Amino acid sequence: MNLNSKWAQLNSALLEGDGLKTLRLSEHCILELFLAIDKDKCRYLILHLPDDFQPSINILENENIVLTYSCAQQLIAIKLIDIEFRDLFDDLIESLFNAISKESSIEIASRRLVENFVKWNQFFRKLERKVYSEKTILGIWGELFTLKKLIEKKSKAIEVDKVLEAWTGPLDSVHDFTFSNKSIEVKTKLTTQNAINIASEFQLDLGAAESLELCIVNVEKDINGVTIGNLYSKIKESILEKSADLSLFIARLIALKLDERSLKRYDNYSYKALKVTYYNCLDEKFPKIIRSRLDDEVFSVKYKLDVSSLSEFILCTEKY
Repeated sequence: MNLNSKWAQLNSALLEGDGLKTLRLSEHCILELFLAIDKDKCRYLILHLPDDFQPSINILENENIVLTYSCAQQLIAIKLIDIEFRDLFDDLIESLFNAISKESSIEIASRRLVENFVKWNQFFRKLERKVYSEKTILGIWGELFTLKKLIEKKSKAIEVDKVLEAWTGPLDSVHDFTFSNKSIEVKTKLTTQNAINIASEFQLDLGAAESLELCIVNVEKDINGVTIGNLYSKIKESILEKSADLSLFIARLIALKLDERSLKRYDNYSYKALKVTYYNCLDEKFPKIIRSRLDDEVFSVKYKLDVSSLSEFILCTEKY
């Protein structure tokens, strides 16, 4: 869906006179969904309703976006107030379109539109400015790279949603990925380094998981490599292609104090993945410091792990 060209058409239409300019979002959609723009260049997504249908909807808003229902005009309108959120607004539109475009029931469609708006409304707020070090960006890069690979292996929306829900690292979980049957702890390092940092005595401990794997992403710096912004775009594209829930992905980025605009700050950090290795860190011989083996008086343990001699614990290796 090329929303940029549609917004360009609407902006051109504004030159012809005042008033709200509208354009149907898709001719292939049963529902009457329209994009619109007003004289102040505020953007809208509008759903026209049948005359005999009156939903029970209150105004939903924050300072940057608002959803309203007009009984007189029989429409639900989502208005973007702050144009700085235009990229996120386009994401919202594509997500809503995926959620309701194939729905023939106007009642269900309007309910899903409101439900999705409620989920997305929280994202349209100014983020606390946070600047990350290259070391931290490298760690986020590895998690996003792993997330991308996991999503690529799935074909159904529900499967992709489960992968997104499993990315618990940004939500202050002990492990970066927490599935129903196993957890994955991701560490990213330059190929010139032999050691990884273990941030606590819990990271390589099983905890409540049935299984735990250590995933080490080996990368090299490459001016023509991939940035976290590139990874974000590829993951978003894959989520939308498979009609999965983009809000799950956005929510986790927001938890990291990141959005599409702030990702651009780190375009100078680009990497090329050379190899990803998974290790069985639950083997009794695997070198580690874990909570279950420590005295109660010992806590907040941080240490380095030399991975150059862990070949006997390798589960699988993927080379790129």
